[in-house]
Amino acid sequence: MALVSLSTATTLAGSTISPILTNSSTGHRYVLLRNDTWQASEAEASALGGHLVTINDAAEQNWIFETFAHYGGINRLLWIGLNDAATEGQFIWSSGEAVTFTAWAPGEPNSIESEDYVAIFYPGHHAQNQWNDWGTIRSDPIGLPLNGVVEFSSSVSNVSLISLGAPWKYHDTGANLGSGWREPNASEAGWNTGRAPLGYGDGDESTIVRFGNDPQNKHLTTYFRHSFTVQDPESIAKLNLRLLRDDGAVIYLNGTEVFRSNMPDGAIAFDTRASSAAGDEDESVALHTAAINPGLLQVGRNVLAVEVHQAAPDSSDLSFDLELNALGHVPPVVSITVPNHSELLAAGSPVLLKANAVDDLGIASVEFRINAQFVGRVTNAPFQMYWSNATVGSYSVVAIATDTSELSTASAPTFFKLGAELVSSRAIWRYLDSGVMPVGNWTLPSFDDSLWSFGPAKLGYGEGDEATVVGFGSDQANKHITTWFRREFTILNPETISALQLRLIRDDGAAVYLNGSEVFRSNLPMNTALLPGTLALTTVGGNDERTIFRFHIPSAALVAGRNILAAEVHQADSASSDLSFALELVAEHQPASPSLNLKHTGDLLDLTWNTANPDWTLETSSDLDSLGGSWTPVNTPTGTDGWNHHVTMPAAERTKFFRLRFTPR
Repeated sequence: MALVSLSTATTLAGSTISPILTNSSTGHRYVLLRNDTWQASEAEASALGGHLVTINDAAEQNWIFETFAHYGGINRLLWIGLNDAATEGQFIWSSGEAVTFTAWAPGEPNSIESEDYVAIFYPGHHAQNQWNDWGTIRSDPIGLPLNGVVEFSSSVSNVSLISLGAPWKYHDTGANLGSGWREPNASEAGWNTGRAPLGYGDGDESTIVRFGNDPQNKHLTTYFRHSFTVQDPESIAKLNLRLLRDDGAVIYLNGTEVFRSNMPDGAIAFDTRASSAAGDEDESVALHTAAINPGLLQVGRNVLAVEVHQAAPDSSDLSFDLELNALGHVPPVVSITVPNHSELLAAGSPVLLKANAVDDLGIASVEFRINAQFVGRVTNAPFQMYWSNATVGSYSVVAIATDTSELSTASAPTFFKLGAELVSSRAIWRYLDSGVMPVGNWTLPSFDDSLWSFGPAKLGYGEGDEATVVGFGSDQANKHITTWFRREFTILNPETISALQLRLIRDDGAAVYLNGSEVFRSNLPMNTALLPGTLALTTVGGNDERTIFRFHIPSAALVAGRNILAAEVHQADSASSDLSFALELVAEHQPASPSLNLKHTGDLLDLTWNTANPDWTLETSSDLDSLGGSWTPVNTPTGTDGWNHHVTMPAAERTKFFRLRFTPR
């Protein structure tokens, strides 16, 4: 563990692993999250401005499955927004939308109370692309990840540049037009005009094209052109094309080939045959899709040119129709992932600032601002930086993400505090590693620990990153279950401390005491005396060995002068390969009141104070001389512009007074 990790580390779970992807048929936008529980995934989706996906029909279900269930070459189960966590058996979407479509696997949902959250089965499962309800898990029983799919409430503007059934210029003489016909300014003299679908032989054509005089020796190639206007090409993020062709086709945008379907590689001549004859579905149903480079668009008139080729001169039919849709640029999505909201950190240590930013085009930069002041900019993922030399106080951090089209979005502010570090993550601890319980109450300040060993954190064995290696006895297969730790610190004015936060790394379980009183236990049996042989509840392994557990503990247990923090770490079994212990204690002092500003405009009052001060409640009174119960909270909703809290209300007919009262969260 890096020494700074105890103050700043966070789990990667919940971060995105895909860019924003757009369903071109609906304009809806989605992103895939790292594997985590349903609850954590929904929380991350909400922080990004969306919800876990709401699926309303089979087409959306299939697109979600095909896009994300094997994303990155890994089979995945996909969390969706459906759940019955509130009322067993009553499934609802986390977005609040009505349930109009379901795709349950046979026998599901199975009404097990602990299984409240719905996911789509992975490719290759006997119920692939169908739904099952699960509990609070991050991977399925065979180890495959469960990843949340986020759907954003705003859709991409979907503009039809060429619609199915549009009119086309066409040339059906069978002549060799060379290559000039596909250029935007090519002459269309002698070309006919007709509405799609165009072709012959199927009976569903809106326009019948000619094939020559010999049914056994029809023209191999027919040419089509359609012009359309684009006023602002830079506003278009994507072009999506859907093509009906029988048998094969090559498509050009403003003279540049952008797609070929069922055609051989290499140069295409007027007598080149399609690779194969189109089947029944290809003739009239199948739409072949392609993403087109929007950089080929020009301001004003644009031309899409298509040549349709037959697989043989005696082909019985020809079909052609085409749709071209433009998807507009949208701003990026960004959220602060570190620090946690309302987190208390140690002043003097670098503060990790980290944002999750995604976009359909790509992120150019993420800028961080603290209390409205610029502190840094990063241009590459992961979007993170360290902020140094910060003093005790309350802060608000905002991330501003800018994409490659220069559209920007500011995250919601995250509030955090810097407090005085009472016990450092690198502090020196007294420890007893004999495996024999100390005689007397070892958690009290009066206990004599002068004969105990001592060393800096992190303490433990087996990981290789310990600053101090503690003993476990002489038998590798029968190690000591419990190791004891003590650390003293001094407080001059405990009455000024309004909150304490403790961060703990423990492998496997631990109990912590302040001045003789137990303040919490983690991964240990509850409501029972802890003995030297008491086992931790579960074995800790992998990344969990470095997980930081945060606890708020009562500051009332502090005393003026010398204080003692004590901890006991327990293994889950005597053959455990490792032990880890590190602890940090940070104190929050009641801050000075922020400035409360009042502006009277017309019939409205606007009261503001800085967003870096989230722990203050606006109160009002009609009598300034009454400092007691006459003050009541202002119930008007509080808004924010990212830098200041705003409360706007009608001006009262009689005098009113306002104040901010400190109400720590």
